[in-house]
Amino acid sequence: MKNKYRLPIALILGAALLYACNNPNQTTATESESPVLIEEVIEETEVWIIQEESINDVPIASSDVSTPGKAPNSQTDADTPVEKKSNVDDFKEALSNSVEIETVELESVTEIAIPLEETQTVVAFNKKGQANAVIQVVSDMSTGDIDYITFADKHHLDEYDVQAGMTVKEMKRLRKDLKHMKHRGKAFYYHDDSNIMYLVGASFSDGSELVEADLDEMEISAIVWKDKNHENHPKHKKNKI
Repeated sequence: MKNKYRLPIALILGAALLYACNNPNQTTATESESPVLIEEVIEETEVWIIQEESINDVPIASSDVSTPGKAPNSQTDADTPVEKKSNVDDFKEALSNSVEIETVELESVTEIAIPLEETQTVVAFNKKGQANAVIQVVSDMSTGDIDYITFADKHHLDEYDVQAGMTVKEMKRLRKDLKHMKHRGKAFYYHDDSNIMYLVGASFSDGSELVEADLDEMEISAIVWKDKNHENHPKHKKNKI
């Protein structure tokens, strides 16, 4: 009885195998499962690099505009103050050409990083779609010259690898021999021969003293660029920023 069914069964299996080979629409379970590709979208952030002499490679530090290579050859020349020029327009053009930065109106004085003097005015810039003024350009009302620029975005970086959001202690590991001072209720770290300073993210009353141990645990709220040749740079003892 068993021999009776061997041939039909073999024919059925052979036919099924032949059909499977000749049918291009039939696939195995493994072949039909295509891998799902997930595209990861990485949002690029514009990083502003604050250097001693430039910002994002745009020269901004004051420069001698006297004739290059010309040495003073008279007493009159020697007594004449060297004229300095700051490339303010180039920096403002770089800001206007930024795809992420736009001008913003400050609605309250509390939004200003450093309280203004009566002779100062501020133009603020924020990242598009955000309300915080990450860059503030403070200028002299009468001359239009830049007094200083603050950079508060944590993606902005200076040439010493310091960023806003670091603690003072972390900053001091990257920069040595900085001094600190208090002005208009704010604390700053600076160096006499540097254009780059740091604003501490806290307010201080006029009679309070700056305690180094307390400052170490506070955050840097902004990188401040101020020309060391400016008459109000902190290195001039009588004039604080």
